Amino acid sequence: MATRIREKARARQKNKDTRPRAIARYVRMSPRKVKVVIDLIRGKRVGEALSILAHTPRAAAEPVTKL
Repeated sequence: MATRIREKARARQKNKDTRPRAIARYVRMSPRKVKVVIDLIRGKRVGEALSILAHTPRAAAEPVTKL
């Protein structure tokens, strides 16, 4: 019985997504509003993304910059 559990754990570990990911908790802002800002910078290089965030008038740009 434990063998099946170990096999399932190995399969999960093998298929695990290894891309970088950032999670922000306790941000008092709607996820929908933050997603608009994140979509602006998705796929950009770090310097370019920070520049876009610095010149974005939305309130969600500040927590995204800190992240």
